[in-house]
Amino acid sequence: MSHPFEIAATLFAGLGLFFVGMKEVSRQLTRMGGSRLRNFVTQASANSAVGALWGVLSGFITQSGRTTSYLVASLVHSGVLPVHRALPVVFWANTGCSLMTVAAFLPTKSLIFMLVGLAGLSLAFEFPSRWRTVSGILFALALILFGLLLIKTGSSELLALSSAATLFEIVRDSGSIAFVIGTLLTLIS
Repeated sequence: MSHPFEIAATLFAGLGLFFVGMKEVSRQLTRMGGSRLRNFVTQASANSAVGALWGVLSGFITQSGRTTSYLVASLVHSGVLPVHRALPVVFWANTGCSLMTVAAFLPTKSLIFMLVGLAGLSLAFEFPSRWRTVSGILFALALILFGLLLIKTGSSELLALSSAATLFEIVRDSGSIAFVIGTLLTLIS
């Protein structure tokens, strides 16, 4: 069993990597923006099944249905994308957001490490150079997943502590306490 300070440090590191990854995904997508991104979204939404897949993928990458909605709304407003082609993208974005949670509970530790390594090396050595932004997005996703992995590891070790187990039993038995704690953590994040 780990020391409580190690557990707290693991959880803290996981949160840090998660939020840095989220910020970096946004930064890389902004860098990718402009006509290339517009053309890609327009082509991807030509077929509703592909548009749904694009929605899931964009939700997974950005971890925000709102970000996808804003992007698609701006394309609709500018006349680049018709509403009927934009709807599947927006509808399926939240599914992509929830896939990150599913990915955090799958036994993907080795895959996450490989993604961190490959995307990190690709980004560091700018190889291939024309995929630099994609490498940045993949590395940011890897940081998000690695952060979630650390949070999962720290949380499981935290549950092994008797004092924490007692606290979690109290929270589990009281819906109102769980709601208040969830609300506070949401506001903090």
